[in-house]
Amino acid sequence: MHAASPRAETGQAPLLRRALRMATAWAALGASLGAILGSETGSVVGIASYAVAGIVEMAALGAVLGLLGGRADEAVAGAAWGLLVAPACALAAARGPVASAAALGLVLGAAVGATFRPYVRAVSVPYLLASRAITAGPPPPPCRGHR
Repeated sequence: MHAASPRAETGQAPLLRRALRMATAWAALGASLGAILGSETGSVVGIASYAVAGIVEMAALGAVLGLLGGRADEAVAGAAWGLLVAPACALAAARGPVASAAALGLVLGAAVGATFRPYVRAVSVPYLLASRAITAGPPPPPCRGHR
């Protein structure tokens, strides 16, 4: 016989698993970001160094966002949308380098994807509490005791 682990009882394992998934997803996004930004240097060493820096920086950010409730699949989906929309906007506006717009879209899209569901959940709590208080009606009158 073995005792259940304290992690399984307190629910820490899913939280740590989510943080690890987010850190891994954001490390991959950081490598992509570094490759995009490093391509402006024109050298393989520049691309590799930017990619490593992106991995280091973005993995930490992903772990924090995972602990706050973000999900890796939503972050990757947001990054894909940002990677499509931002360069298209830069091309349509004919302003600035497209690679910089793609990098910005990648990061902003991933951040929106990772934080959208927790944000909506946090914003909806006061509304739900207020709607329950309104539908519950007035409190019952206080009990005055028997004489």
